[in-house]
Amino acid sequence: MKLKKIITIASIIGCMEVSAGLPAPIDGIGFKDWAAANAFMTRGMSKEKVANILGVSVSSWENTNKKWSQNLNKLMRKDFSIMNVYGEVLKHPNVGKFANISEDDSMKALLKKVPTYEKYTEILAYMDPIHKNKIDGYLQKLYGLSAQEWSQVSMYWSDYLKKKEWFNASHEEKMKHRKEIKEFEDYDRALSAKWREYFKTH
Repeated sequence: MKLKKIITIASIIGCMEVSAGLPAPIDGIGFKDWAAANAFMTRGMSKEKVANILGVSVSSWENTNKKWSQNLNKLMRKDFSIMNVYGEVLKHPNVGKFANISEDDSMKALLKKVPTYEKYTEILAYMDPIHKNKIDGYLQKLYGLSAQEWSQVSMYWSDYLKKKEWFNASHEEKMKHRKEIKEFEDYDRALSAKWREYFKTH
């Protein structure tokens, strides 16, 4: 595709976003594509894959991402409703160039770092207040997780518990599952104790 044609297409897309009440694209990346990219990154997608989907280099994406982040505050002061659009895309990021991207793909990458409930419990124990002064740097160093990635994976394992048949059951229903509940509570308590004891000396 010739450069002139690419520029023309980008201009048309930009005009469409502006006419829809959205800010003009920055460096060819529209507001919704930018928001979707960040949504998928918080779900574990790498910046390399994000850049590939957007059709730009990693350095270009990082530069444009920084520009959009800085511009968001100005946009909010001008019209706070832009945050409604931003928040909606964060919740439902399958828009624009990310329309056909599976959220499962990005979560799979995160679950390679925290593949089991025991691993989740280990990191949770590490996040104990005794390590509060080390968390930011060491979470990345020890587990390869950013704060955003940890938040996302925590949501996954919280949902894992909520999916258990007895989690939101009535008292009567929980009584039917009391053996299973006790086994899980004992397992969870033992795991937590194991890792808290470990981190007291590490």
